[in-house]
Amino acid sequence: MVLVHGFQEPTLQMVIWLLLAQQAEAKRHCRQVWTDNAAIQQSLSKVTSKVVALSTEMAELQQRVAESEELGLAPAKAVALHDHHLILVQATIEDLDYIQCRNNLWVFGIHEGKKGDDPRQYIIELPQRAFPELMD
Repeated sequence: MVLVHGFQEPTLQMVIWLLLAQQAEAKRHCRQVWTDNAAIQQSLSKVTSKVVALSTEMAELQQRVAESEELGLAPAKAVALHDHHLILVQATIEDLDYIQCRNNLWVFGIHEGKKGDDPRQYIIELPQRAFPELMD
């Protein structure tokens, strides 16, 4: 071991260790860059697919507008028909929800039900009937 200006002169082994440590740090950095790059590519892929989906939807909507104009429907009339369709869909969903509630109540034997009853009110009472000791 030789001291130069008060410092230990690096040996070949010390230089090799230093180079190996720098190489390991460089590999860690490269792995992080690769991971970041993969995440960016994945995000870009998702955004690209969403853009393609929105472009497709926009093309379909433009086609529907063109068809409605060919049929002589004004845009306001087309919007009104669309809104009416949404109302019908919502009413159908509510009817199905009502029927499902009614059927569940009949299956559990909680409420026989009469015509005009809203079985959803009995769903609220279900925990009280099933577990009265917990409802104190």
